[in-house]
Amino acid sequence: MTIRFYPEQARDADCVAWWQAVVAAGGTVSGVQLRSINTLIRALKASTVWSQLERLYVAGENFTQFNTDLVSRAVGTNHGATYAAAQGIKGNGSSTYWDSGFNTSTGTKFTQNSAHFGVWQNVAKTTGSDGIHGNVNTDAGTNGVYVDFSVGAGIATSRVNSTSGGGAQTVVNGIGFLMGNRTSSTSAPTWYNGSKSQDNSSASQTPQSLTLWIGGRNFAGSINQASNAQVMAVSIGAGLSDAPAAALYNGLLAYKTAIGA
Repeated sequence: MTIRFYPEQARDADCVAWWQAVVAAGGTVSGVQLRSINTLIRALKASTVWSQLERLYVAGENFTQFNTDLVSRAVGTNHGATYAAAQGIKGNGSSTYWDSGFNTSTGTKFTQNSAHFGVWQNVAKTTGSDGIHGNVNTDAGTNGVYVDFSVGAGIATSRVNSTSGGGAQTVVNGIGFLMGNRTSSTSAPTWYNGSKSQDNSSASQTPQSLTLWIGGRNFAGSINQASNAQVMAVSIGAGLSDAPAAALYNGLLAYKTAIGA
């Protein structure tokens, strides 16, 4: 199959590699979807965000597209979660989840003092815990990485390689892009829809040897605080300064609009 890009030089090599990986895994990609992915990648590269990412999973026409990371073509593992085309993945609020496969202790860009974990929640939870995704260990301090849409309380918080959450952001409906963003050993603010909350000055901790989950937290290998909130995009990588952090949100927002999510 030949898909044309206009102009031809606008074709991005990472987009082509992602397309090939999806097809190799048994999936399909339409010309319209491929151009939407191409536009997203080019926008993130132009704003310097791309070089700071380790993983970027986005909803598409089928689960194979979502499950294939745009950056390195890594794949996740589904544990019974439900996928909806152009909308995203969600657990059942009790036992099912999607595992990104990204272990926070082995990242090359995601490190103790420079790391972000962002989740675009497309539909708020209706059962289970708040819309919480990430990981946490079993020690008393619960060091870990997660974002938490506390819909009932009307706030959103995050935690990145620390034992306490970042500054709370006001959220009305539990929908949007929530990101925990550690930029130093003592700075890890929460970002919501391209805006930064008050900072979190808690000291960083060594990243856990646990993968990041959607549909609940990876609690040392067992699901914790399960949620049925639907997630359209997942971003993992280095800590982002203000301009790239805003550019990541804007790029994903444009992509979301393009695919009708």
